[in-house]
Formats: sequence, C-alpha cells, structure tokens
Amino acid sequence: MERLPKFRNPPVVETVLGVQFKPLPRFGNWHLGAFYAGLDREVWPEVTEAPPLRLQHETFGEQAIVEPGFRLEMVPQAPLRLKIRDRDGVRMIQVQNGRLHYNWLNWLTTEQERQYPTYPKVRPEFDEAWLRFREFLDHERVGPVITDQWEVTYLNHIPKETVWNTAEDWSFLFPQLLGAADKLQAATLENASGDWRFEIEPRRGRLHVELRQGLKPGGDRREILVLKLTARGPIEEGGLSLDDGLNLGRETIVKSFKEITSEKAHEYWELIDGDG
Repeated sequence: MERLPKFRNPPVVETVLGVQFKPLPRFGNWHLGAFYAGLDREVWPEVTEAPPLRLQHETFGEQAIVEPGFRLEMVPQAPLRLKIRDRDGVRMIQVQNGRLHYNWLNWLTTEQERQYPTYPKVRPEFDEAWLRFREFLDHERVGPVITDQWEVTYLNHIPKETVWNTAEDWSFLFPQLLGAADKLQAATLENASGDWRFEIEPRRGRLHVELRQGLKPGGDRREILVLKLTARGPIEEGGLSLDDGLNLGRETIVKSFKEITSEKAHEYWELIDGDG
C-alpha cells in the first residue's frame, strides 16, 4: 500500500469518523437514553443534548445540483442528538436517528500534552462504538440498519506567528487555494474565507475544504486559521463499503492537506516519512 504523508507536529486538533444510515421509523428519543444507560459511566460520565445533524447525501450529475430555498419536514417528535464524552474529555460519541460520529479531540493547549489523533488510533474505537450501537438496535428490534454514507473530518488550527503572521501570508501558505489572493495595488488583504469542493473520482465521494479565520478556544485567544477537510461519499450495493469509504476518506484528506499547504509549512510541522 502507498505510504501517506505524516507530520511529527501537525496542526490537527480533531478527527471525526462518521456513518449515516437511513432513519429508523420505530426509533424514538428514548432509545438514545437507553443506549447511553448501557455504557460504562466510569468511562463515559458526561452526556448532553444537541439538535440533530442534517443528513447528507453526496450525489452526482443532475442530482448534485442544489436548489435554493429550504425544506420543511413534519416529524412526530423533535429529534435529538446525544453528545457523550469520556472522562478525559478527548473522546466523544455523537448519536442520533440516522447518524453516529466518533470524535477524537485534541484541544489541550500545551505542546507537552498534545497528542496527534491518528487514524489508526481512532478507527478501532469508532468500530467498537458503531458495533455497540448496532447491537443495541438489534436488541431493541428497531432495525434493520441500512448504511448510506461514510464521512471523515480533520479539523486543523493554525495559530498566528507560526507559519503565518498577516493575511498576506495566506496565499503562500495555501498556494493551491489562495494563489491569487495576495495584495492589490490599492488595498491590502485583511481577511478571507472560502469553501471548495473536489470530486473523489470517479464519483466515489467528495472532499470539502473550508478555511476560516478565528480565535483559539480557551484562555489563549490567539488568532488562528481554521482549516476543515471533510471527505464523504455514498455507501451503495456494488460500490464502496463503510470500511472502504473511511479508508478512502482518510487517504484523500491526508494527501490533500499536504498538497494544498506550502513546503515551508511542511518544514514547520516536521514532515517525516511515515503512514499519515
């Protein structure tokens, strides 16, 4: 297998692996509470409620055109999403009717405490959470579960005074994305943001790239660039499986991150030989 780029000190602060399945008609909000009740409270002591994530479907051709406006859906009850955190606050299971996501969080601020949330570390934990949830659904007899989408997200925080100092540096940091966004004769670039979509050919999925400016969470309110890369695609009979899709998503993100960032940044993050 092809070896993927690897950094000794990458700017990634969160890795998310997710699976989407067709909503279950007999699944109610109380099932979420019952699922949490079956987890080890010593390991997963914290749970909060949140609005559900919108279901996503990566389509191609004419179906890929997004029509303007909004869609009103009538549901028998207000759906919920549970966010279940571990005792160290670095792992989170997000579950709702139609989705399960597993987050590995790396929000610690000191360099000594930083841990790179690598895919080989996160993937087995996602598999365990997904298996546990499917076993719960089988026990409650609210299946069958039909998966239809895989998803991988890497969230990066790039602080000011590391590989950039002013907005004018961004075009050098992301030459593939912002090569033309340098300096006008009549004005100086002060802020920028963008969204890009790339097809994972041939129609196996999409890579979504989002770039925003923000402030670092916590006590250190330093300016940061927030670079979010999300790869997702369909799970179809005769097409990619969930396992294949997650592996493809990870490979696409790791390769694309290296491709859209500068060699100077690679030196700062210490690009080394390895398997991403």
